[in-house]
Amino acid sequence: MVNDSYNDICTLYISPVEADIWEDNWLGEKDHILSGERRVFYLESSVYDLQALGCDDSLLADEYDVDFSESKIWTISE
Repeated sequence: MVNDSYNDICTLYISPVEADIWEDNWLGEKDHILSGERRVFYLESSVYDLQALGCDDSLLADEYDVDFSESKIWTISE
């Protein structure tokens, strides 16, 4: 993941496409992805829904039905 936005990402949801609700925040309670930072996440090969929120809980980006059968880079930008 690449955060090319002007906002820090404080909440990141990566949930299997068949999930009815967003699962746990992948960043935990205290971690952030600062503006300009990159982060690597290891996922099992599957299809996922993605959502990134700013520290004020504003929606920065979301994508649905993303196939992670191969390596992907998700870039958040404004």
